[in-house]
Amino acid sequence: MVTIHDLYPLVLPGYCSPAKRAYFKFVTRQNARRARRIITISQNTKKDIVEHLKIPPEKIVVISQGHSREFCPVRDDQLLKRTGEKYHLPKKFMLYTGNHKPHKNLGRLLQALAELPDSLRKNFPLILTGPITADTQKLLAQANKLKIENQVRFLCSVGNEDLPHLYNLATLVVHPSLYEGFGLAPLEAMACGTPAVCSNASAIPEVAGQVCRLFDPYSVEDIAATITAALENDIDNPEKRQECLTHAANFTWEKCANQTYKVYQAIARDR
Repeated sequence: MVTIHDLYPLVLPGYCSPAKRAYFKFVTRQNARRARRIITISQNTKKDIVEHLKIPPEKIVVISQGHSREFCPVRDDQLLKRTGEKYHLPKKFMLYTGNHKPHKNLGRLLQALAELPDSLRKNFPLILTGPITADTQKLLAQANKLKIENQVRFLCSVGNEDLPHLYNLATLVVHPSLYEGFGLAPLEAMACGTPAVCSNASAIPEVAGQVCRLFDPYSVEDIAATITAALENDIDNPEKRQECLTHAANFTWEKCANQTYKVYQAIARDR
């Protein structure tokens, strides 16, 4: 058995090191060809496996990931208040969660933020989590150049116990990635009842369904327009909140575990 989450080094070769691309091209391909079954986490990654690793589609089983139970609406206002004070968060903000690697497309997100109407940009600053790296320094320099440094803040790494609280506190979650094998961030946001806007690339639309607004991640104008539409229509909207919660309930780790177990059982029977 082999489980493959994504093939971004092969799909986006310019966004990773030659060594990583070579590993996926040769080692991952060899392992996939030797495996009796391959589990992957989205239809899009299955398509990539067929295309880039030359694996027959009937050998691949798609099993969606889930969200942990901690990602849910938090009713304890004092708990949320303490988290907000801990990280010095504004009352309203947009949130990005993840690392700052180039394929996460944060450069275009900053450009889109600069194009928002002044009132939206000032009332809904962008908070980004993730470890500080050399890529972060480039983004900070870009924010200064765009003159939006006062509306952008990097929180560094956030503890797992605080992340669900951040999703609950956020006004809107933004996920601009060029490639994801699945897309946990928008799912976790929806599980907390927070609306999200997402890239329409790779597997992300499979997770977003009809609930999240989607944008072309290569178009700064489309990112800005989609964020604007969400801020003007989706936030503080009880119907949108319920749509998020209902959709997220379809993705659970229990369902993922049961489906994975059945695949292993089937292989064991066929030995």
